[in-house]
Amino acid sequence: MRFLDAFFARHHIVTSFLDLSVASPNRRWAARESDRRFAKRPSWLFSGAQPTPTKSRHLLGSALFLALLSNPISGQAGTPESTSGSCEAHTFRYDDDCRGLASSVETLQGIDRLKYLPLDSDGKVWLTIGGEYRLKTEALDAPDFGVVSADKAYVAVGERFLAHADVRTQTGWRLFLQFSAATDVGRRPVERSFDRSAPDIAQGFVEIPVEIPKGTAALRIGRQELDLGDTRLVSPREVANLRLAFDMASALVHLDDADVLGFWGRPVVNKSGAFDDSAPTTESFYGITIKTRPTIVGSPVEVDTLLLGRNRAHASFFDATGPEQRRFAGVRIAGVRGAVDYSAAISYEFGHVGQSDISAYGISATGGYRFETARWKPRFGVDFGLASGDRNRRDGKINSFDPLYPNLGYFTDAPVDFPVNWIGIEPNISIEPQASILIKFGTDIHFRDSTADGIYASSGKVFVPGGLSDGSFADALAFAHMTWHATHRLQLDLGYVRGWVGKVVSTVHGHDLNYGVVAGLYRF
Repeated sequence: MRFLDAFFARHHIVTSFLDLSVASPNRRWAARESDRRFAKRPSWLFSGAQPTPTKSRHLLGSALFLALLSNPISGQAGTPESTSGSCEAHTFRYDDDCRGLASSVETLQGIDRLKYLPLDSDGKVWLTIGGEYRLKTEALDAPDFGVVSADKAYVAVGERFLAHADVRTQTGWRLFLQFSAATDVGRRPVERSFDRSAPDIAQGFVEIPVEIPKGTAALRIGRQELDLGDTRLVSPREVANLRLAFDMASALVHLDDADVLGFWGRPVVNKSGAFDDSAPTTESFYGITIKTRPTIVGSPVEVDTLLLGRNRAHASFFDATGPEQRRFAGVRIAGVRGAVDYSAAISYEFGHVGQSDISAYGISATGGYRFETARWKPRFGVDFGLASGDRNRRDGKINSFDPLYPNLGYFTDAPVDFPVNWIGIEPNISIEPQASILIKFGTDIHFRDSTADGIYASSGKVFVPGGLSDGSFADALAFAHMTWHATHRLQLDLGYVRGWVGKVVSTVHGHDLNYGVVAGLYRF
């Protein structure tokens, strides 16, 4: 209980949320899509000053209040009072396409006017302006299950501010520019590099159309986020304050029966100063992905084929150190058949680190059954993931699967485990009490794949070395998460995770943990 008291009392988050919610009992809500967070920039965001307790205490309530004032909630469930429904905000904001507003530009009101601004008299060139603000408070009472003495309990408050301008033309030429800024207070023992920054360029690229016989194609050059579909392997790092981007050249080809993406670039390293982010030459990432949509047993499915590569000037593992050339080959299939949804993927990594060969594999699968006509539309699901571990630290081979740029919040909100030498099984249940509310709860159970390899913290470093125990059970994380789309622009998230240590972690005196998160996201 002391953990919950500290989490909620420090910023009065639950009080502010309930005060605003109870004040309007007759509201109805609309929209759907799953990400997180929300509105209003404090004056200290760009000053470098730390927020006082008074400022941060009421920040979430003030942001929510202003968001609701600027966006009246529709009196009709599922029908937002805005034409922005034809210009939906996506997780990757470069996917927003507002050309459909051209015929109704005279009727746009308020902030929706920024979604379509004609730049010439005949509408062949237009500008879209958008942005988002996220405020996230999280508390963790035992980072790394209390194994690392330097890791202390913390309550962290983080903010993200994004603003973008997108110039498009009917001929396909395009310029996209996005700015970012972020703050982070209270994280211990140190802030992460991707949680705090003065204003910087998050994305900035030019898109050039290319004519091909059957389909469309474009060349995209500049800083950009990478969307490979399934975010387990290459994540936009949504759980952090600053998203992951690459200085990259990519080619996008859309055919009648396939989509092809080819790319080569370097990951951007975030720095705390203004306009100082860069992509070091010590690491490169490249590949090609092919998406097809065949029909199997009468149902359409998506099949993704991935061939990826990553080179690093230096990598360090238990039994190898030196330059790394890692190759990745994988196939993923996903589909829906009636009330059943499913996806499965298998991948293999090869290459070398120094003089040691890489031979590692990963497997993932999800499946669920939804009772569409039942009250609250419950879905019963199971998620599974396996990332191989090293079998022998002295054989000169690396069997540890590297998740490349992983989504650390894929299974639960808690930033606890890093998916290397890792087996995860998660039974879960989702319900929808309202069209705008999704609640999911379950238990994520983790084992080691190899007892010779260690257990890895969210930083990617080993916090339980291999060989100390012959056990495999690492930990179990029970979780509950609620997402509420309060309006078509405002999303609120509330999550809690309770973690229990298994035999392996208890060997090094680890103990149980609690994690909580409250977040708001406002998008326009």
